[in-house]
Amino acid sequence: MIRSNNLKNYLTKSTTSVVFFVLSNLMYAQDSTLNTKISELEKEKSKIESEISELKKQLPVPVKPIWTFKGNFSANIGQTMLSNWAAGGFSSFNFQAIGHAEANYEKGRHAWLNSVDARIGFVKNYDPSKDVDLPLFKNADQFLISSNYNYLMAEKSQWSYAFLMNFGSQFIKTWDANNSDLLVSDFFAPAVLNISPGVTWKPKSYLTVFMTPASGQFNFVYNDFLIQRAEGAFGNKQNQNIRSEFGARVDAIFEKEVIKNLSLRSRLQLFNNYTRSDRDPAGNTRRWNVDITSQTDIFYKITKSIALNFSWLMIYDDDILIASKTGEKRPILQIREAFGIGFTYGF
Repeated sequence: MIRSNNLKNYLTKSTTSVVFFVLSNLMYAQDSTLNTKISELEKEKSKIESEISELKKQLPVPVKPIWTFKGNFSANIGQTMLSNWAAGGFSSFNFQAIGHAEANYEKGRHAWLNSVDARIGFVKNYDPSKDVDLPLFKNADQFLISSNYNYLMAEKSQWSYAFLMNFGSQFIKTWDANNSDLLVSDFFAPAVLNISPGVTWKPKSYLTVFMTPASGQFNFVYNDFLIQRAEGAFGNKQNQNIRSEFGARVDAIFEKEVIKNLSLRSRLQLFNNYTRSDRDPAGNTRRWNVDITSQTDIFYKITKSIALNFSWLMIYDDDILIASKTGEKRPILQIREAFGIGFTYGF
């Protein structure tokens, strides 16, 4: 009986060993086959990649166009209608159109960048309580042309020798909101032209900064009614159609799609007039005062053709005197903000 049990144990152990041995060999054989297959595939992959690389070398080099064009246009319309409204207020209709276009030339170390910005807007109010149909008033009007020539100081450099020209005015006449017969401004009244040699720094494709210590600026007021007033207009003295200034200028432009469908375009212009020698009413010199123009536009595309847009314009000109709440005329920060939703088109 003992011998029989020993035989059974021996047979069991032997069988287990044989099974383990067979399985081990099978697994080893399978691993060996897989490794061989992987090695063969890697060789094929390397061969294919080499062939692709050789074929790419035979492809013609893409030709970058010398001229590129881009731009966008948006139009917003809004309406508020009141009828028998106890709380009071005005019915209104408003419209605003904004356009931006660029034509840029780039070849070798040369770059010539040109842009046009335009906007115009109107608002019309109606007082239902008095049945008074108020005149159509303008609430936005801007026309700006910019041209900037750059020559790289070295290949792939962030710095360029540059020449900048900016011209800004408006399209049509503006009338006083409280007196529709009183003219406030007109085309070329005012208008500003600046011509500046300098340098451009472009650390990123979406950021350009122009700097110069020698900028010439010319301020035009070509409207007899406006310029013949005793106080003159827009910093120009009586009958002074052209006022010349010379100073330092910085012009920075940021334009980028910050996140998907949200685009930001912002421009900051700073100017310090070397020739300013007068003093403010308190007796402080105005020599170091800086004129500021800041324009920011934000577009968020809801669909391909519908977008939200926000614009912010801020101007401080030390030569333009504006009546404060106390009646005193002095330089004041001017701000215009607009928000809307409407049709948009870009190319």
